[in-house]
Amino acid sequence: MARGEAALDAFNFSAKPAVLLDRAGLVVRANEAAEHLIGEDFQISGGHVRGRDVYANGRLNHAIRALLWSYKASTIPPVIFPKTSGGRLVIYPMRLPGLNTSPLSAFHAILVISDTDVTHSATATTLQQVFDLTASEAQLAVAMANGKDLETVANERQISKETVRNQLKSVFLKTGTNRQAQLAVMLSSLIPKK
Repeated sequence: MARGEAALDAFNFSAKPAVLLDRAGLVVRANEAAEHLIGEDFQISGGHVRGRDVYANGRLNHAIRALLWSYKASTIPPVIFPKTSGGRLVIYPMRLPGLNTSPLSAFHAILVISDTDVTHSATATTLQQVFDLTASEAQLAVAMANGKDLETVANERQISKETVRNQLKSVFLKTGTNRQAQLAVMLSSLIPKK
């Protein structure tokens, strides 16, 4: 129980919304940052995280089931919840290493949430220095951490999707990650809220 609380507090310290789930995929605890999100676009009802979009709710429920019933997956692709403001909540379902091995554990997974309406202040220069990224790779890392997909980044930067994909592979290699969810969680401590 204490280890799960510590994990939740760590996300709270970095002002990153996070929700702990039990073996059945039901919400056990939400940190303060997640509680601040509660409203029309984000709700915790009957032990489930819900949004106003029925299809997004279904995708999240499916993702949580897939994560909890797979022994291999520790993270799965994020689920996007549209917001009334036009922004998005990007929800990253992940297992909690070391906590989900015991049948007595109260926590088996965590949902880490990024809000695209929140402007992050980390500069690409900081990421370049920390991970030895090129300027383009650093900009891509920030975009990925903010929940943008490859196609959106390619369109915004007016380059091919294949070029963006190659840059992302380089970012993964230099940061020691291999999935967008892992990259977002790792960068969340370097991309503080304004």
